Amino acid sequence: MTTQQETSYFVGVDLNTRKIRCLLLDAGGDICARSDLFTELYLGIEHIVSGISKALKEMLEGQNLAWAQVGGIGVALPYNVLNGKPCFCFDKWSGEELAVMIAEATGIPVRL
Repeated sequence: MTTQQETSYFVGVDLNTRKIRCLLLDAGGDICARSDLFTELYLGIEHIVSGISKALKEMLEGQNLAWAQVGGIGVALPYNVLNGKPCFCFDKWSGEELAVMIAEATGIPVRL
């Protein structure tokens, strides 16, 4: 059974066309660490996932935390509304595909 102490941190990822901002938050919503990197879409989705995973690893190490202490990752993605329906701005891959890849790379549940 997982205790509150073990999963008392969460990660927020803001992914847009120019940059990715990753925030490590405690259970109270206070920012413990921040990492900004360039999106570099032309390098592909694998590069973005790798960058997010690396940023998370560096933030956790900087706070002396383990991966198991992170209860989840929330990812904000740019969407447009087309004919009344949300449309993901990165047309080469889906938001769901990105969420699965981040979860596989980190072992942490991801929500869009």
